[in-house]
Amino acid sequence: MRFCRRNTRGGPDGIRHLRTANFSTDPKQSCLYVADLTNDTVYEINRQNFHEMDRFGTGGRQIGQFHWPHVVSVDSEGNVYTGEVDGAARVQKFIRYGATGCTGTGNPEVGKYK
Repeated sequence: MRFCRRNTRGGPDGIRHLRTANFSTDPKQSCLYVADLTNDTVYEINRQNFHEMDRFGTGGRQIGQFHWPHVVSVDSEGNVYTGEVDGAARVQKFIRYGATGCTGTGNPEVGKYK
């Protein structure tokens, strides 16, 4: 693995805790999935240009929400699994529909509030 570049844009308190990352299962591993503990979200980043393709999850304890997403993993079909710590102590599965790779241009400002 090679260091490519640093992104220091923080959350509301100026600090971002990126705990874990995993790659898509397409042959080029074109997507990077990153769990952000500060903003309780998972980012899908295009590894070619480092643009944010998508994000999912918000803070909370309901389905599709996170309370400290501590681990992210991807299975052979492109489905994403997240594991949470601190009281939530659960695993969620997010089903992938469509191609398993990253396509499109995305947003160059990863983590910018929509």
